[in-house]
Amino acid sequence: MKSKSNDKKRGPYSKSEDTRRRVLDAAWEEAHENGLRNIRVAKVADRAGLAIGVVNYHFGSREEMFNEVVIRLFDRVRHSDVSIDDEGNFFETEEKHIIAWNEFLRSNPRYVSLMEEARTYAPKLYRIGIEGGIKFHIKRIVRGIECGDLKPMSKIQIRRYAFFMLGAHRFMDNLVQDEDSEPADIAADFTNMLRSGLQRQGD
Repeated sequence: MKSKSNDKKRGPYSKSEDTRRRVLDAAWEEAHENGLRNIRVAKVADRAGLAIGVVNYHFGSREEMFNEVVIRLFDRVRHSDVSIDDEGNFFETEEKHIIAWNEFLRSNPRYVSLMEEARTYAPKLYRIGIEGGIKFHIKRIVRGIECGDLKPMSKIQIRRYAFFMLGAHRFMDNLVQDEDSEPADIAADFTNMLRSGLQRQGD
């Protein structure tokens, strides 16, 4: 059973975390409406219904708050297809990832411009986010090789293909905006292109 003294100790901390989350949510909404580069402490405070001093207390600087928003952006992008099981055939799984990503972009078109802003105004965090994406694709390629779905490759080749795949994912937004391009068709064409270059041929 928890003592009252422990509850008192947890109370202020819990309240502080709630307030910090409230500020971050307001900053996130501000970024969505006006762009990352236009995030301002005063605007965020007003949106959150808090005093500027409270915002400054939870985020020591505008840069810290800005960075938290960028981190949230990459988290949302990274989890856009989290429900997909990567245990199946490499090409079939890749097709599912592409469909999920394109549907995510159609539902969240603002993410494209936010990613571009992150690349310009938060280059270090952007590189960290990109490297996370590269590692994800490397892991999937390695598994595809081990399962026999993909041809054998050197570590350098694996990393290159991971970059190619991430690049294709990253810049697919123009196709998504094309009303004549359905997510399933985009995914099928991209997967067929991968098959021609990566599929293991019969021995």
